[in-house]
Amino acid sequence: MPLGFKGNILTSGSVEALESILTINGASQSSSYSPMYSRSFTTVKDELNIFGTATTDGSADSFAKYMPIANGTYNVEITAVNGIPTSSSYFSPAIMRFVHRGSLFKSGSGLTAYYPSGTLQAGASNDGGTSQWNNLPSLPYSFGSVTYNSSNQDSKGVWSVWSPPYGGHSASFPSWTMRFTAT
Repeated sequence: MPLGFKGNILTSGSVEALESILTINGASQSSSYSPMYSRSFTTVKDELNIFGTATTDGSADSFAKYMPIANGTYNVEITAVNGIPTSSSYFSPAIMRFVHRGSLFKSGSGLTAYYPSGTLQAGASNDGGTSQWNNLPSLPYSFGSVTYNSSNQDSKGVWSVWSPPYGGHSASFPSWTMRFTAT
């Protein structure tokens, strides 16, 4: 039976799907020889109630965190990449990984990054002043249907990493935004 109010019956139309939107914030550092990992996240909205608290498995690390995603299967896409990785020094093309499922684990001074094949990675080159993406796909970029599982280190949550060039200078990577909808 059609739904509506007295004298106004709804006979057609659509209902928007619930969505959760997360921004993986950018990061910057100086004088480092190590890759830079995501450190903070901004929840734009979470209608699916799937975002946890940013964390590092094992020992806490304020410089490398991932965002746990509630167990389940969701349609996942990147909707925006807000800039280009930069460095104050010339380097050969470096790689940024947009990890749509995985986790980070720290033990002692060692950090282990877990992610499965199929992770989007894009190169960025820089000459000390001009940066450009070499192979970032058109946006929005869909990962399709993705399953998260808190008991599988390859499927716990989302994060990003940029492998910066030779250390000892300033470098940064941009924020990017993901959209999750129910399957």
